[in-house]
Amino acid sequence: TDTASSNNYSVDTKRPTATIALTDSRLTAGETTTVTITFSEPITGLDASDIVCPNGTLSTPTANTERTVWTATFTPTANVSAGANTIRV
Repeated sequence: TDTASSNNYSVDTKRPTATIALTDSRLTAGETTTVTITFSEPITGLDASDIVCPNGTLSTPTANTERTVWTATFTPTANVSAGANTIRV
């Protein structure tokens, strides 16, 4: 018989947190703004379908080298006036 051992390890089971900021939060018809999403840890594979913005569309997000800050362009839906919009990841 023989024995085996392994090094100690831990598993991160917490979801990363995100902060969302818009360059301009008061858009008029035809305007766009940059959306910046800052994560608490590196994220891989984020795309526009992972981000919910019911009153507009987002371009494909691009990441910084560390994959902690992602940016995209938000284009609001035409003829919609909503004082309380949300963007969720």
